[in-house]
Amino acid sequence: MEAVRKIRRGHRGNRGRIFAPKAGGNAEFESTLERDFYYLLQFSSEVEKFFPQPVRLSYQGSNGRKKSYVPDTLVYYRDGQYPCLFEVKHVEQLRENPLEYRLRFQAARAYAREQGWRFSTTTERTIRGITLDNITFLRQFLDPNREFQAEDLAFLRQAVDGRTTPRAIFASLPLARKGTLLPAFWYLVASGEIQLSLQERLSMDSVIWRTP
Repeated sequence: MEAVRKIRRGHRGNRGRIFAPKAGGNAEFESTLERDFYYLLQFSSEVEKFFPQPVRLSYQGSNGRKKSYVPDTLVYYRDGQYPCLFEVKHVEQLRENPLEYRLRFQAARAYAREQGWRFSTTTERTIRGITLDNITFLRQFLDPNREFQAEDLAFLRQAVDGRTTPRAIFASLPLARKGTLLPAFWYLVASGEIQLSLQERLSMDSVIWRTP
């Protein structure tokens, strides 16, 4: 699904793009909050794919004139949930012009129902927290300039047998070996080969497992 509106690079420094395979390559954003939401979508095991700037809607604004509105993203899920059209906003933004947003969101909900989707707003209260902190930590290990030894990755894949913890895996290893393997371990977590709960703060005692 092609974006119906391209985000122009301008003087606002909070616009940009992130690498997001679930969005088909890159996801453009207009705010850091939008960017953070896209990170959550990219790392979520429940999300199959998402499409920024997916549809353009028309509605009658609070001044009585016809206006257009483009919701931020459309999300498809793996578990059979209905797709959801999302608008990302700071709480304070929603408070500044509640009538205009209510009219926009009414149009979005009506359109979503017609398509068999849902519509939802999301704010910093649900986007920013432990999960995003964990993702921010893990993203550094996905840097394409970082390289990991194939034998280290193979060792870690084999070491995660059933449910265990990083502490249990690294407990008997020499200190120098731990220093080499730990970044490779977090790379496997970041890439999804080793699973854990991102809703709990990451630690050496996090419960981990591998999906067969």
